Amino acid sequence: MGKVRLRRLDALRGLSVALMVIHHLLYDLVLLFDAPRWLFWNPLFAAGHYLFAGVFVALSGMSCRFSRSNGRRGARLLAVAMALTAVTRAAGFPIHFGILHLLSVCMLLYALVGRWTDCLPAAVHAGAFFLSLLWLKTTPLRGPLLWVMGLPWPGMASYDYFPLVPWMFLFFAGARIGGWARRFQFAELRPTALSRLGRQALPVYLLHQPVFFALLVPLRLMVR
Repeated sequence: MGKVRLRRLDALRGLSVALMVIHHLLYDLVLLFDAPRWLFWNPLFAAGHYLFAGVFVALSGMSCRFSRSNGRRGARLLAVAMALTAVTRAAGFPIHFGILHLLSVCMLLYALVGRWTDCLPAAVHAGAFFLSLLWLKTTPLRGPLLWVMGLPWPGMASYDYFPLVPWMFLFFAGARIGGWARRFQFAELRPTALSRLGRQALPVYLLHQPVFFALLVPLRLMVR
């Protein structure tokens, strides 16, 4: 029954990954082929980007309920995230605290305090998420030491930025909901294309942009 349940979660994760890939492809078309800017910069995609990123973060929290060692998973993912920072800085497209950094730190935090945060109602986590959004919009605090908490200093550049505040509250809300998901019954046993994609979320995240550039840059040179 665990495999069936995970396939449902993987399918939702796969949908988020597919939409991310499409979103980034449209950005590449605007950047490389002078496609209309509204393909990427429009209110629908602006809202959808954070909506499906939020779903992905919450699903990652839910998955913590099915892991034997969130500390080990978090440490491995943090190593990947730091390597990504080094590579993207060298390439001139720095990612200082992207979604991989967020998820890895949240996994490590959950390994430390999850037994206590799981005792809180999911509404508390959700409320903390929205209250922290309000706080970020109103606080005058800024500084080099606060960027991890969602308060970047002026001029900070990061091509993917998911600070702990407010996203960690959504992660812990997902972990709380994950306890309920363990008791759900599922009838569909066969994996789907989306569930397969969801199981490969990390390599897809790391490789899709290099693949796009490897295909699109030569094409751009050919059509110029």
